[in-house]
Amino acid sequence: MRSLGKLLGTLLFAGIISARAEFTSIVQIGIDNNSSSEFSRENGVEDSFPGAATVLDDHYYLAGAYPPPVGTLIKDEDLTKYERSLTSSDPRNVIHFNLTSSQATKTGIMRIELDFIWSGTSMKEENDHAENIVAVSINGKSASFTSEKFQNYALVVGEFATAGLDLSAGANTLEIRRIGNTPRSWLAIDQVFVALDPTALSDLDSDGLPFYWEKLYQLSDSDPFDALVDLDGDTLTNLAEFKAKTNPRLSDTDGDGLEDQDEIKSDPLDKDSDNDGLLDGEETNSSPVLVDTDGDGASDAWEITTGYEPNNNESTPPKWAGAIGINFRSESRPDEGIWPTTFPNGLIPQPNWNQTELLKSNNSQGNPMRIGDTSQIISPITGVIVDSTGNATTTTVSFRFNGTKTSRANGTTAANLLNGYLSASSDSPAVLEIKNIPPSFVTYDVYVYLSAYNLGPVSTLRRDGLFQQSALMRPFGVGGELDFVLYHPTPGPVAPLGNVVRYEGLTGRTVSFESF
Repeated sequence: MRSLGKLLGTLLFAGIISARAEFTSIVQIGIDNNSSSEFSRENGVEDSFPGAATVLDDHYYLAGAYPPPVGTLIKDEDLTKYERSLTSSDPRNVIHFNLTSSQATKTGIMRIELDFIWSGTSMKEENDHAENIVAVSINGKSASFTSEKFQNYALVVGEFATAGLDLSAGANTLEIRRIGNTPRSWLAIDQVFVALDPTALSDLDSDGLPFYWEKLYQLSDSDPFDALVDLDGDTLTNLAEFKAKTNPRLSDTDGDGLEDQDEIKSDPLDKDSDNDGLLDGEETNSSPVLVDTDGDGASDAWEITTGYEPNNNESTPPKWAGAIGINFRSESRPDEGIWPTTFPNGLIPQPNWNQTELLKSNNSQGNPMRIGDTSQIISPITGVIVDSTGNATTTTVSFRFNGTKTSRANGTTAANLLNGYLSASSDSPAVLEIKNIPPSFVTYDVYVYLSAYNLGPVSTLRRDGLFQQSALMRPFGVGGELDFVLYHPTPGPVAPLGNVVRYEGLTGRTVSFESF
């Protein structure tokens, strides 16, 4: 899916255990081939327990011994008997598996990796990619893991303790249930992988440090005194580091320039505890837990960006009217893709971005295309486009789009900006037009931000209908520590990756862009 992002603008869900244990595989169903072709279409009903190992139903049996009527299986049930999708009418798959006595412990960590591919709904006026949430339960217990909301093409990963799951030497069950809110929808499965470390949470020396953590950081589970040692010299004992989820061999776990012991009020695992766009360690003259340390109305990030003092309310940067930014938001992720007005964002940072209302996320299939305009701006001023000082302008915007999407990215300022975007395709291009550009912008540059919910779909961005003003690229808005990447044309044969296109030295009072 191509995208038109902003104007001058594999999903991982972590479980309760963050460090890595030594896991062995106990369940693997399917292969990572971006397809559910090895499975069969679901039967459309929620089948009762215990199901069967010879027919297509909710229950899938791996080799092992089970109570009657299933009995002993010398090999796994045929993959064609595994239902390929979780649907509104048939929302679960139950996997039956065996454990040995050494695996069925109360001191283990279980890890699940659920690889989902496409999703959709047959409801009109709903998201073309339905809202999905999945829950995982063991042996009929309440959910041990529940994912965040996602749309499609997501790798859902969770880790949880085995205590209280009543694991048994012999038959056990694992239920994967879709509990998303979108009716008449489906979520297709690519692969299910489950692994177990049965001794990860054991604590033989009773020092409060679990075995997996001591092994991970090269401590000893037979030495009760190593919990009191400070290996990295940050004044925190190993036990304190475990409770804080920090690295006992790194004095600055999150690499923000502040040692762990100095982040009592801030977050030692978050490089930017107050989410003001500055690393905690960069806030040497400001507070890492206050957005505006000196209370002068200018955020710390903006003061440092412009060279002023964030802890002196008599040192306040002058307002800068040299930019206008517009951010398109999607209803599919209403809590993301937004940031405080005073925070700077963008490849060329500026505050006071204009934010749209939550735009319709369902795909219109181009007939007719969805339309929008300045009336859908809701912040900083409803129905008005402001400049980077926050002052109103006469500039207007209109856009035509094929629904909105989100990149699913989060965690960085760039990710916030690239989160929501106007969706486009070859058959249904997105169009953006800006009129009444202020006379003070005698000449100006335009930065267009493009995003995508997967890596590398080929897209063309064209200015004012001019072929020679086209950028052929692979926009991206996902992955790791997401940052802005300026587009640079290449001779080929592969279109370059990027998420920002710069058009320089423009003079017209109107400019338009088309993405397809």
